[in-house]
Amino acid sequence: MKHFVVFYAFILISSAAFAQKSPKAYYIDGVKATERETTKLKQDDIASVQMDNDGAHYYTKPVVRKKYWSYLSAKSPDYSKAVPNADDDSNVIYFLNGNMLNTGYEMTLFGINDENFDSIKIIDQATLHKLYGFTNKTYGVMIKTHKVKMAN
Repeated sequence: MKHFVVFYAFILISSAAFAQKSPKAYYIDGVKATERETTKLKQDDIASVQMDNDGAHYYTKPVVRKKYWSYLSAKSPDYSKAVPNADDDSNVIYFLNGNMLNTGYEMTLFGINDENFDSIKIIDQATLHKLYGFTNKTYGVMIKTHKVKMAN
């Protein structure tokens, strides 16, 4: 009897593990895609993968960068000068609310919008070096946001 209970428990646990559902649908940058198309994405090109009731949403770095670049460029002509196009912001270092953003910052900047944006300031290389010791970046992008108040 003891062996039967252990065996039955193993079967239940195994079937629960296999019962996990695949996403209903797949999206790449908001466009419906196949599972096969998602497997063709390069790991370094993915900014984020988010799961919700609709399915799996893949956000690629080029699309995410274009969105936050467009937003920040509209807020600051100085940002447009420091980062002339969305394809390459390697000459700047981003700070959000006083904290330096390291690799993988794309989705953080992607989340900035009119509801949480306060200000943006560009600092030059000399100031960046003096304040933070960076010599390998041309500009610092200082962004301030605030918490969004939730509706009751």
